[in-house]
Amino acid sequence: MSKIIDITDKLNFRVKPQIKVRDVVITVNNEATSILKILPKISQDKMQPADILDIIGIILDEDEIKKLEGLHLDFKDFVTFIESAVTLITGDNEKGEALTPAMT
Repeated sequence: MSKIIDITDKLNFRVKPQIKVRDVVITVNNEATSILKILPKISQDKMQPADILDIIGIILDEDEIKKLEGLHLDFKDFVTFIESAVTLITGDNEKGEALTPAMT
């Protein structure tokens, strides 16, 4: 019989990170498979606007997207939200690179 190691107590299944804007709290999807889907998009030299929408669709569920849309953010603030969400779920606080969509 093979050895079984139970790591359940070391894992966090319930807590999802959240971002607060004014009095709206938006929950961000931090599942590993989601992060793996967005990493190629955020590592591009020139991110396209479609990439930003893809990232939003991956890291926010429909209800959270509606909350974000309800904030009526301008583009700069919207990008700041995305940067914050990506930093939050990747834990990449020291990278220092901003998401800069190519507007070509």
